[in-house]
Amino acid sequence: MGSDAKSKDAKEAVYARFKWPCVAFGVGVGAYSAMLPGSWTWFSWHPLIMSVVCFVIATLGTLLKKIGGLENTRTHAKLLTGGTALLWFGFYVIYTNKEMARKEHFLSWHAWIGLMSLFGWSASIPPLNATIHPDFGKAKTNQSFRFMHRWTGRIILALSWLACFTGFQTMQPNLWMQVIVAVPLIVATPMVLV
Repeated sequence: MGSDAKSKDAKEAVYARFKWPCVAFGVGVGAYSAMLPGSWTWFSWHPLIMSVVCFVIATLGTLLKKIGGLENTRTHAKLLTGGTALLWFGFYVIYTNKEMARKEHFLSWHAWIGLMSLFGWSASIPPLNATIHPDFGKAKTNQSFRFMHRWTGRIILALSWLACFTGFQTMQPNLWMQVIVAVPLIVATPMVLV
């Protein structure tokens, strides 16, 4: 067995090992955060959607892409494109929630990091589809484009995780609860972001 096959097997093992814990973590953090106001409200959709997209959809899409192969690449593109649409809905929820409460917008680090992340996701889709999409990208074999995508994608995903964490931190001031959310992200960083 060659080193490429061993590497692919190792990446598949990481995906298989972390798939369900990743789902449980993202849905769990999202559902817990959604209920922090004390009951389900319009606002509750915001942390639920953002946690599921950033902690589950984007993370699993990234791990799939790391495995390689045409189908995994297509699935990666579909997951992140669909995830971006869901992020815009999550943004709509928080924007309208603040409007209903007559609160100012974009006053916190959480808001600014979230905006950078959202615009990073959104701005990357059209050029990536035009250049490196496996079916119709005009430069799909261009290693410079692929390298830039890998690193900008990692930065955007890291910003997404940070936005979710800072939002959680704002809603849940208990340090131990913050640690419970931070530790899995720290553990996942070398597998997902490196």
